[in-house]
Amino acid sequence: MVATLDENTRSDIEDWLTGFQETYNLSEDRYLTDLKRITMAIAAHGNAVILGRGASFLLPTEKRIALLFVSPLELRIRNVMNDRGLSEKQAQAHIVKVATEHRNFAKEYFKAALLDSEHYHLVINTALVGAGTIAGMLKVLIANQS
Repeated sequence: MVATLDENTRSDIEDWLTGFQETYNLSEDRYLTDLKRITMAIAAHGNAVILGRGASFLLPTEKRIALLFVSPLELRIRNVMNDRGLSEKQAQAHIVKVATEHRNFAKEYFKAALLDSEHYHLVINTALVGAGTIAGMLKVLIANQS
C-alpha cells in the first residue's frame, strides 16, 4: 500500500484529504495526533523503516536511527529527470516544491529545521557514499543500538 503513495499520486491524495478534512472538520491537531499514533504503532513492532512524515522527530532518540540523505542539486535533478521523464526545468521545479513542503512540514508540526544535522544520527552524501557502504554502516549502527 505504501508503495502506491509515491510522489505521482501524492498531490491527488493530498487534494482528497484536504476535501475530506474540510468536509469532516479534521483539525491539524487531530492529524498530528493520528500521525504520532500510527508512527508509534509501526515503531513498536520494530524492524521497520519509516521514511519521512517526521518520524525522526516523533520517536525517542534511543528508539530510532535517524538518517539524513543529501546530494548535490545537479545529481538530484538528473535522478528526477531519469525517474520521472521530466525536463531539467521540470525536475528542478519538482525538487524545489517537494523540499519546500518537507521543510514547512517539519517547521510547522515539529518547530524544527529539517536539515539541521543535530536531529540525525548520521548525514550521508549519496554522491560520495555508495549503497553498499551505506548498508554496511547501517548494519553497524543497528547492531550497536541494541
